[in-house]
This record gives sequence, structure tokens and C-alpha cells, in this order.
Amino acid sequence: MSRREPFLTLTITPIEIEVENCILTILEVSKYKLPWDLYQASCQVKCGDYMSRIFQIDFTDKDDLKRKILIEISKFKYLIFMYGKEELKRRGIIM
Repeated sequence: MSRREPFLTLTITPIEIEVENCILTILEVSKYKLPWDLYQASCQVKCGDYMSRIFQIDFTDKDDLKRKILIEISKFKYLIFMYGKEELKRRGIIM
């Protein structure tokens, strides 16, 4: 008896995850049709009163996604620390 590939792989989105005292929302995940596995997640981060615009993360596996999420949240928190709400709004970084 041979094992068959699953007929359908399903991920239900959106999903919210708490990371570094912020809420990361993964809105959608897409898979590219390339010779290798590459995925793209549409994400949004909320840290306190600050909410980012929707951004994309390309990743190859769950460990790559985790690493890139931590990087993006660290960058967002750094921008909040450096510039504050009004400047980030003026630059179109937060909503």
C-alpha cells in the first residue's frame, strides 16, 4: 500500500500571535510556484497603540518565518522608540 500526498493542505487565516509583547497578525499565506518551496505571508504588527501597515514576509520554512518575524518586530519597535507616533504617521509607517 502506497502513501498518497494529501489532497488539500489548509491553513486558516487570519491568525494572531503574541511576539515580544506585540500582536502579529498573519492575514494570508501564499505559496509561489517555483522549483523550490517559497511562501509569502501578509502580516501586520500592533505594539501598544502603534499598528503597522500590512507588509510581506517571504520565507522557506517555519524556522525562517520565525526568524524574519522577530526581525520585523524588532525593527518596528526600534522605529517607535526613535521617531514616535506623529513622525511615523507622517512617514506612512503606521496607521
